[in-house]
Amino acid sequence: MTNFQTDIREYKSITEIESIDGFIPNEPFEKSEYESIIGDYHLTHTVKCCLLKVNSACAKEHNYGFVIRLKNGRATIIGNSCANANFDAATTLQKDMRTFNAAKIRKQKLELIRSSTLAEGEFYKILETADLALRKIQITVSTISRDIGSETARKLREMASTQNNAVQISLSKTKISLNKETKKEEKETTKFNATIGHISGYQIFNPSYWSTLQTSMKKLQESLIAAKAIVENPESFSNAKISSISLKLNEKANLEQLNHKLSEELQAFESNNHLLLSYLTESKSEKINSAQYHLKQEGKLSGKNQAKHLLETFEAEIKAKYNADRITPMSSIYGKSKAFG
Repeated sequence: MTNFQTDIREYKSITEIESIDGFIPNEPFEKSEYESIIGDYHLTHTVKCCLLKVNSACAKEHNYGFVIRLKNGRATIIGNSCANANFDAATTLQKDMRTFNAAKIRKQKLELIRSSTLAEGEFYKILETADLALRKIQITVSTISRDIGSETARKLREMASTQNNAVQISLSKTKISLNKETKKEEKETTKFNATIGHISGYQIFNPSYWSTLQTSMKKLQESLIAAKAIVENPESFSNAKISSISLKLNEKANLEQLNHKLSEELQAFESNNHLLLSYLTESKSEKINSAQYHLKQEGKLSGKNQAKHLLETFEAEIKAKYNADRITPMSSIYGKSKAFG
């Protein structure tokens, strides 16, 4: 059997095959004449299989198959499907095919690993960018949470978990009518909910998203270390280990996507109408905090009086829009919050 660990030949044209020492075009052969595999071929044009069947060559046309050496020293070809159909698994050809294909895959994986180590600077740049982005997000979230309050921040984490970013409030309208029998006024109050907006970019508050990014960074770092060890001494590693590390190096693309997504989420959160945050909790103090945060993001005076005035104006507009008399103890889908004033 051939040692395919170092001897992998792949032919892309019939001209390359014809240049092989001892190759005879359309050379028929019997199964018992097989000696060894020279290489495989992947051609754009078909060639005829030379396996001998009932005193004539198979002649089935193939694009993919193997160039083989016969016991008489000559070289010929056999289509992949014909080899599988006419040679039992225990035959030398089938064993050589499995060995060749395994060695070919190993060679491809090793080439990918070598190219990755040669470009390790690019990998470490991505790791550094991801680390800086994560630190920025963590600091940003910590600052926002401090400004708006722990309960509102908790509701944002719940929002990230449920994937439901609608903010709802409860309104009421009271109708006064005269009872014709009693001649007394009667009040009929109707309550209803309304969605006043949606919050984007809430995933920056999702700890599991941070963990996913950290896990991706760790996997890529570990795969780079292992890749260097493989390049230094590939013979010490099994095919399975080489395939595993080759696959893990694909984490680079995943990390880039996660990093990009995190940046998009931060930009989305920054572009929100942050006044909506005032309607996520029942805490009156955090409601004012969120209004102050909104004013600060708008570059305006952000004292408590300005925040209260902003909330009064906002709620007056909501009442007018929905023809409501008052905002009853407000509620978002995450809890209840008292109306301002």
